[in-house]
Order: sequence, then structure tokens, then C-alpha cells
Amino acid sequence: MARPLRIEFPGAVYHVTARGNERTPIYRGDRDRRRFLTILADVIEQFHLLLHAYVLMDNHYHLLVETLEANLGRAMREINGTYAQLFNRSHRRTGHLLQGRYKAPLVERDSYLVELSRYIHLNPVRAGMVVEAEDYAWSSARAYVGKCSGPRFLTVAEVLGHFDAQPRRARQHYAAFLRETTAKPSSSPLDNVVAQTLLGAPGWVEAMRERIGVCASAGRIAGADGYELPALRRLRPRPTLAQVIAVVAATTAITTEVIGRPGARRTPRAVAIYLARKAGGLALTEIGAAFGIQPSGASKAINRIERALKHNRPLRRLIAELNTALQVPDSTASVPGNGGRQQLHGDPSPSAEGRTPPGR
Repeated sequence: MARPLRIEFPGAVYHVTARGNERTPIYRGDRDRRRFLTILADVIEQFHLLLHAYVLMDNHYHLLVETLEANLGRAMREINGTYAQLFNRSHRRTGHLLQGRYKAPLVERDSYLVELSRYIHLNPVRAGMVVEAEDYAWSSARAYVGKCSGPRFLTVAEVLGHFDAQPRRARQHYAAFLRETTAKPSSSPLDNVVAQTLLGAPGWVEAMRERIGVCASAGRIAGADGYELPALRRLRPRPTLAQVIAVVAATTAITTEVIGRPGARRTPRAVAIYLARKAGGLALTEIGAAFGIQPSGASKAINRIERALKHNRPLRRLIAELNTALQVPDSTASVPGNGGRQQLHGDPSPSAEGRTPPGR
């Protein structure tokens, strides 16, 4: 699996998480948590960060961090590296404390800053450790609702400012905001992260895609060569249905009208349906409406193409060529082959109406 892309620029906001190796505890008691917060405070000051929210669980932590400089990677190496060394020394252990790299999707502050602060503060509630978020001692929730003054490294003004200009009323409103989800759980905002990298409204995500593309092509993203990184490729905008059909028509030397016509030249039509799903990310209902079929017919065409790809080498080459033309990751890269004995004769997939091709 490709590693998430790291995007750094001044003023960026990130939701940072790190988990214990094999989900083992990274804090064995309050002393460890105090040590971690001491390191965190030093790093925030040293690297000029803003910390909008945090929670320390048993085997992982969450931070809502803003970088005033483009230095998240350096700051996180300092936090995780220093803490892991002190933890191992204190508990007489060796080996990795944290599981792989930390996760840090870039966040649109206007759409998700407030919601992510709530998500972070409710972690102990979801885990059944406390009844209300402000009852947990090792998060910033208590400072947000006014139960304590909060540590010097915590910034609450921006989030609370969304609720009221008067601090006391803002804290009351924020406490009610936490209780809303406690009473009626909602889905995680992290379900909306794009390519493990971006969390924001659709317009913001598209703007960031363009910004990342410009930086990558100019060589300003470390380790990136154009769109060679899988994470960069995933961040490219998906092709539209019209683009998919046009590319399939041009590559197979038929017209777009034929692709759209049920029952004729079924291989290109089925391949277009397959790519509309895999490359374009369209729902089966959208594909069915576009091709004049039921969603179940679209699903059958896609499934038959997927089965044929396991043994039909010409079909794999065709779809790899189409993926290249559409500038998307090759969906056939992980499909095992059997030496390509099956030739692309007739149609490797059913027609959109679900008929079985001759000779099958």
C-alpha cells in the first residue's frame, strides 16, 4: 500500500494520529502521559506550531495541529523520536514503539476544524472510558468547556470563536456541541479523507489537487517526480464518464455512439462500464442511467471483466493502455495471469443486458 503523501506549507492544518506497534499501549501510566505532553510543549514552542486539540488514549494519540512554517515532518520526528527513546529507556524495552508512520491528512479549517476538535475530544467517550468528554483528564476537552485553564501550548480561541465572541458563552455552547454527538453518535469526519491525504469540502479538495500537481511538476514535493508517487496519482481528478467513453472509443477505433448502443461491439462497451466504475468512481446507478441499463446489468458487466482479467492477457493490455490514457493508476497491476492463453475473441464480458457471450 502506498504511503500517504506529505504536504507541507505555512498555515496548513493537520489531523495527526500515531498508534502503538501492534496496537500495544504507548502510555503505561500518567507519568508517561505527562512526559509526552512535556515533549509536545517543547516541540510546539521550538517549531512554532499551534495545537488546537489533543487526546492521549492508551495505545494512540490525536493532535489537531497547525504549522506556521512548512515543518510538520521535522516536528513529528522530534515528538515521536524523543518520546520513543524516553519510553524505551524508562520501561527497559527495545524496538519500535509506534506502528509505522504517523497519519496526518491535510484539513480544510473552515469545513473541518471545529468538527475534528469534537471528534478528538469524544475518543474517550466512544471507548467507554468516560461518560462525558470533559471527564477525561488527558485531552483538551476540559480546557474547552472551562473546567481548567488549559496548558500553555493549547490554542482554543479559533474553535471557540465559531460559537460565540464571549468566551464564557462560547464554552457553554461548545459543551452542548460535545453532548450533541454523545447523545446521537454521528459518522466519523475521517471517513471523508481523500487518498489518505486531504479532508475538506469538494471545492477545496480540487484546489489542493491542483496545488499539489503544480508543486510536484516543479519538483517541490520531496521524493516526487511528476505524478510517479501513487499518492500523487490518486489525488489527480477522476476522469468523467465522457472522457472514459472518448478514450475507449479512440483506443478501440469505434465511435462513441457504438459504445452507448446496447448489444453492439460489447467488449468496448463493457470495458467502458468497467472503467466508469474503477477509474471514474461512478455509482452503479449513474452508470446504469448513462448506458440505459439497470444497475444490476452494470454490476454484471464489471464482474465479468474482472474475472476475464485473470486469464485474458490482451484484455489486461487494453485496460492498462486505457488507464494510461486516462492518467489513472493501472487497475490490472495486481491481477494474476496464467500466461495469456485466452485471446480477446468475441467478448470477455456479458453485454450490458447480462447475456452470456457465445462460446462461454
